[in-house]
Amino acid sequence: MTIEELRARLNTLGSELGKMKEAVANEKRSATDEEKAKSMTIMEEIDHVDHQIADMEFEERISSHLDTIKQSQRAPTKPDMKRGYDEEKRFKTFGEQLQAVVAAGSPGQRIDPRLEKRVAAGMGEGIPSDGGLA
Repeated sequence: MTIEELRARLNTLGSELGKMKEAVANEKRSATDEEKAKSMTIMEEIDHVDHQIADMEFEERISSHLDTIKQSQRAPTKPDMKRGYDEEKRFKTFGEQLQAVVAAGSPGQRIDPRLEKRVAAGMGEGIPSDGGLA
């Protein structure tokens, strides 16, 4: 049986047990020995079906977890070498970059903003641990 069928069976058994109890309560009497035996049988079956559902849910969780592990163990993908770079801001060719450098060094020319990428490169003269000379 599938887990959906087991859940449907559980609902059916619960309804059946509820109807029996309701009938006894409506008639304002105590349950007969036969009704008690049938109630006990239904409750045992409810317990059994409930355990089956729990086992199937557990198996699904384990299977899903194992699938996740298998997916994470696949071959690593190549790193994206372009990450962090904006294609529009990059020089199209090395020659274009050299022209920008020459223009930046010429008096009266503006400096291409693509040349002004500022990052820490180490070797700071003021910080001995960077390897510079103080």
